[in-house]
Amino acid sequence: RTTSSQPLVWAPWNPRQLMVGLNYVASTIDGGAHWKRISPELAIPAGMDSATAANTPGGRGAIESLAASPVTPGVIWAGTNNGLMHVTRDGGKTWSDVSIAGLPHPRRAMISAIDASYHAAGTAYVAVEFLRVGDHAPYLFRTRDFVKSWTKIGAGLPADEPSGSFA
Repeated sequence: RTTSSQPLVWAPWNPRQLMVGLNYVASTIDGGAHWKRISPELAIPAGMDSATAANTPGGRGAIESLAASPVTPGVIWAGTNNGLMHVTRDGGKTWSDVSIAGLPHPRRAMISAIDASYHAAGTAYVAVEFLRVGDHAPYLFRTRDFVKSWTKIGAGLPADEPSGSFA
């Protein structure tokens, strides 16, 4: 899968602000009449330029999941269909790469869902899938510290069962 689902998210801190994930995050506050880019390119691995990424498998992706914190204004999480994750804590002025280290097939990872906690700004839950390589195991992670660390969660869920995990 090389295209994004182009997630749309309303900013909990501003009921007029709608954000969309492409290969960057854009925002509108006037019903879509004008869009402002609030992130750099987030779907190209660090150290890779756009031209190289376009010709490298898993090099150029798109944002697949987007979440805004309902607890702290300006906290936005973005995950791509090539295994990258980023977070901003200032509404998009600066972004940090918070990709999950140690994934089995990093550039084939799909960050299929991010859920920003309703209780703590630094907490988020992430679902990663590897359906493109035939891996149906559940890969669920949590951070409680703005990604100083990731904890794998989901023990006891069915593993490698197309009907019982993320398929």
